Amino acid sequence: FIFDGLLKKKDGIEAIFGEPLNWNRHDDKKNCSISFVKAYDGHDREIWEEMTKFLVNAMMKFENAIKPHLPSIRKELIKKFK
Repeated sequence: FIFDGLLKKKDGIEAIFGEPLNWNRHDDKKNCSISFVKAYDGHDREIWEEMTKFLVNAMMKFENAIKPHLPSIRKELIKKFK
């Protein structure tokens, strides 16, 4: 339910995030995922600082992109199960 609510807002979420995201419903499983991937060699300690900065920045952008939509999704979820 939450995934579908966010998926309806995909264009706006991706516009705020600034990059296309990978949206995976995983109908055959009990989970869904939204991800953004950047290839790094995690064994190369020289890039750990760069990689960490990227991860923190991506998480902050993702939070800013989805957070405005969560209250309305929450209201719909409560309404559905009352």
